[in-house]
Amino acid sequence: MAGSPARIARSLSADEIAWRNNGHGEYQRLAKRALGSLCETAPLTEMEPNRPRNRENAIPVRLGRNTQNEEARDGHL
Repeated sequence: MAGSPARIARSLSADEIAWRNNGHGEYQRLAKRALGSLCETAPLTEMEPNRPRNRENAIPVRLGRNTQNEEARDGHL
């Protein structure tokens, strides 16, 4: 299915369906691998010299959909 409104574009082959269904498994395998490689670390005792810092005018990432008025109100325009 594709488009808005949705329409059937073409039928998928069995290989394409298997490939698509395996995609979620790949993300699960990557998550397990990442969790398996985590290790506890000690916090820094002092700031690292010459460590890059965020710019003062950096704009935070927002996961919602804001209107321009909301962004202007929040000082992000």
